[in-house]
Amino acid sequence: MSRREAQQPGTVIVDVGIDPESVSLQDTPFGLKVDIEGFALSGEIGGPGLPSKVLRVALPPGTEPAEVRWEIRDAQVLRRDPVLIAPLQPPRPGVDDNSQNGARDVIGGEPVEAGELRRTSNIIVDEPLVEPLPQMPFRSPIQAIYEREMEQSRPPVRLVATETIGLTTVAVVEVNPIVYEQDASIHLITSIEVLIDHRPSVAGPSTPERITSRAQAARLVEMAQMLVINPEDVWDITPLYPELITDVDYLVVTDDQRWNASTAIPEGAAGGLVAEFERLAEWKRRRGLRARVVTITDIVAGRYGSFASGSRDLQEVIRKFLRWSHDHWGVAWVLLGGDAAIVPIRKVPGAAEGHIEIGTSNPPDKNESFWTGTYLKMHVDRPGVWFPGTVAGLTLVNPHNGVKIPYDSTASAGLGWFFTTDDSYVTSSAAATKYVRVHGTSAQINSRLQWIYQWNNIPTDLYYASLVGSQYGLPAFHDWDLTNNEVYGQHTNNTDIDGVEYRTDVSLGRAPISSTAQAAAFVDKVIAYESFRRPDGSMLPGSWPRKLLMVSANWGGRRWIGSSAVSPPPDWKYHHAAGSAHSVIRLKEPYETLDWRLLIQVSANDLRTLPYHRSAAAGVRGWRYVISDTNVSASETTITILGLTFHIPKPSNWVAVFAAADELEPDGYIFDHTNADGSLRDQEQLREQLATDLPALNDVERLYEDDVDLTPAQAAAAPIAHLTAGRLEDALNDGPHVVSLSGHGSSNGCCGLSVSMASGLTNGFESFIAYADSCLTSQFDAEDAVSEHLVYHQNGGAVAYVGNARFSWIDVGDNFQRRFFERLTTTRHLGLLNDSRCSMVNESTGYYKLYSKWEIFSLNLMGDPEMPVWTAPPRYMKVTMPRDLDRRFPFVVEVRQQLLNLPMAGAVVTISQGAFVRTGRTDALGRAHFDIAGTQIAPMDVMVSKVGYLPVFDSVEVAGPAWVRGTVRVVAHQQPNQHRTYVELDLDPALGGDSKRGWLARDDRPDYRIILDAVTDAYISGERISLYVTSIKQNGAIERFQFGLRQLEIRAADLRLERVARAETLRTVDLAEAVVRSDNGAKGTQADTATRVIDLRKEEAAPLAVS
Repeated sequence: MSRREAQQPGTVIVDVGIDPESVSLQDTPFGLKVDIEGFALSGEIGGPGLPSKVLRVALPPGTEPAEVRWEIRDAQVLRRDPVLIAPLQPPRPGVDDNSQNGARDVIGGEPVEAGELRRTSNIIVDEPLVEPLPQMPFRSPIQAIYEREMEQSRPPVRLVATETIGLTTVAVVEVNPIVYEQDASIHLITSIEVLIDHRPSVAGPSTPERITSRAQAARLVEMAQMLVINPEDVWDITPLYPELITDVDYLVVTDDQRWNASTAIPEGAAGGLVAEFERLAEWKRRRGLRARVVTITDIVAGRYGSFASGSRDLQEVIRKFLRWSHDHWGVAWVLLGGDAAIVPIRKVPGAAEGHIEIGTSNPPDKNESFWTGTYLKMHVDRPGVWFPGTVAGLTLVNPHNGVKIPYDSTASAGLGWFFTTDDSYVTSSAAATKYVRVHGTSAQINSRLQWIYQWNNIPTDLYYASLVGSQYGLPAFHDWDLTNNEVYGQHTNNTDIDGVEYRTDVSLGRAPISSTAQAAAFVDKVIAYESFRRPDGSMLPGSWPRKLLMVSANWGGRRWIGSSAVSPPPDWKYHHAAGSAHSVIRLKEPYETLDWRLLIQVSANDLRTLPYHRSAAAGVRGWRYVISDTNVSASETTITILGLTFHIPKPSNWVAVFAAADELEPDGYIFDHTNADGSLRDQEQLREQLATDLPALNDVERLYEDDVDLTPAQAAAAPIAHLTAGRLEDALNDGPHVVSLSGHGSSNGCCGLSVSMASGLTNGFESFIAYADSCLTSQFDAEDAVSEHLVYHQNGGAVAYVGNARFSWIDVGDNFQRRFFERLTTTRHLGLLNDSRCSMVNESTGYYKLYSKWEIFSLNLMGDPEMPVWTAPPRYMKVTMPRDLDRRFPFVVEVRQQLLNLPMAGAVVTISQGAFVRTGRTDALGRAHFDIAGTQIAPMDVMVSKVGYLPVFDSVEVAGPAWVRGTVRVVAHQQPNQHRTYVELDLDPALGGDSKRGWLARDDRPDYRIILDAVTDAYISGERISLYVTSIKQNGAIERFQFGLRQLEIRAADLRLERVARAETLRTVDLAEAVVRSDNGAKGTQADTATRVIDLRKEEAAPLAVS
């Protein structure tokens, strides 16, 4: 996809090409599944799942899209005969039943070749399998949706939304390359020209209200460049915003106390967290950021404003302060320095779980309701994953109008709900049942209601990052709760009744720490990562940034079906009746996804594949879903679409197998995925993306559970080993740079990684950035999730972690992971990479938007948001500067690229000496200039940094001008050349441990003769003298002298000397005629500057020339 210049003004043209080789067509019992690499299935649940892709295109400043047009350049037929495209299904959560209690998944053993599958405890796998969650019910094709899609095919291109990032207008365009015709044939558009016409914006160009500082402007420019396909067209507005001394680029919010979120009262000491984060702020300042640490104690006390007034809780107090700091300090980066006990969490109910649909049956069907006219009957049967079914922790709301319905055990309130004993909904029950009666008006409760419980109530730090918007800061309202029901962030698929904006105004991360030691470990890791040095100063290995570890544990595994002599067989068993032409398999729950196949293990080394066949029967080999163990008629439904009839399996718990005699009584049957496991496919797609986008990240190690399903080309692409816990631990201890995890998870870990393993890692400061497409691994409202252990572990682990605080959704979460890494091509900051998730809200259609919102809330960054990511081994800078500095002259640092020796503009140079800190950036000549008049005579640190380059740490010495004092022990004329005289002192006091040091009197100075006479006199008399030198270092130049406590600053232009003697005679210098200055700079007279006569002998008479 590329943008090219339009010949006509007012149009942006994008060329989109789709390689037919990237299209995958998979026949399933439920229809044809169409996939395109880099595209996501979209549509309505129960309608045809068609691949689509969203593009963001930057438009010229001050414009808006007027119309989106297209021209199809090329297309081809994929299927000419009528075909039913498989209906889109809701995503599955990436959790298993064992995860709820923190049980760890067991990874171990060696892979089993397909021809050598063996039976182990009735499971054909090389490891124990966890019991899967109940299958999502299969959504059958909905005739009306199919007919609409086929009669009015989706436009190849459509405008989804218009966004504004800074002063850049962005057209969000959806591309739909699959055409589903009325005759049910399928075509692929392989080349299309997209034309985006734009016009002057109705509002006109203006300064964005969201930007108050240069740092914010730079962040938004980088964000826009990160998101669009034409970053070169993003207008850099950074120069419009001057750098102000009041600005704060980087803000840490932390405290040395733990806090009660409800009362905003401290509950006990947390340790010395503030001091540790001050170290981090100091480091950021050395890198050129204006950094500040703010305590919650000061925020609550009103130091910066009265944010507690009108606030419900501590979360709201902190949010109000962050809004203020964004507007008044120009904050762009925020680090929350503490876990939930220090910086509290806001939770948002995820709309993908817990809903009760409106039904028409009385009594209502499972997870449906029925309005009687006076009250609501509700059949509640696990409406969400891990639904508790008890009163404790349950909240019932109407997400469409914000009505919160309280539990009413007495069944007497006007608005309330209670359990009943049975589906008559008459008698109340103190015990929890599946039958709930709800009282209230029709307007209040006769709607699609939602149960909020622990596992759909999502902890999200987006609450602290999305700060500016039209629905924020409204009088008499609370941000994120416009319905005023104390339930925050309520939303449906297409509405957000609490006014949440899915965008960030600051990039935010959290340091999930609760003690001084944990804070120190976090800060040490960040500084080590950014500086590419361990705390002891030693360099990290140059090859470390190249190291990528990819881990995949199966989303769904094989299922072994053993034999049973009992009829009907128990769950996960099969039975064959003697003489029967078929065998019957009983599933605990039907396989309702699209990608299962049935294998027959006839014997230990004889494995066969059995195809699905809706007409399977005696003599027709195949398997199919059947009605029961005794009625082996096909369990299916028929749908007619535009006169075309399709037969769709209706998954049941019973499967009939029709096959040869030895296939009816095998060792066992195996339900297996038709393709490689989805987790492996996700990881391989990511690996290929990274190989293209970040070729330097090329030291790849892969640990896959489903490694036997790799294609030969995939297997040869990088080292591969079967996933075991031991191998994973070894790989993490080897110090990878980036770790990608994909598989079922819990707060205890995923893919074999556990809290115990995380707490014992020994990779030191070769710490990694981890991204987990998994559930709950960053459940930071628990005590403590694996993400937290990795980040604050002192001897290794991660420097940063992105993962889900609640569930991740299979086939959704992987898109977010690819987006995160894809943006490394245009940005380096961790926070901006995680901010890219917010753009995904406009990259789904129909039902899937719920899941995108879920992921946006759930994916939180545990790490420093400003930290730049290494995408390759660091490049090197060549830095030159004077070593001994004179405070009276500018200090100039010159920076060049080492390889090409070209000037480097934009490098950050920081000089520091105690409280004296100055930061500058190199100009087009690669030079940074500093006024160092305020420094002391002492060493001064210099740091030079630029993203992607190894920081340079150096030290120079401010060496002058300064007074040195002592007795003259050597006066050597014409040394080291005929124009200089060397003067050496016995120092009092010593300098740097030296008791002797020498300086030069230069004859090109007009007062050379006077200085020479003074030091010669001091040499003869033995009187101590003070010399004012350009540098306290050896061979610095002498500029003035002083006897005793009086400073005599002699200016040759004002001095008139009488010559009174020549060779071998006494020379008298009458200083009474000299113009002098006292210490306070006032001109002296003969009365207050005594006349001094110096008698001296010269071995060589020479005229004393003065002007």
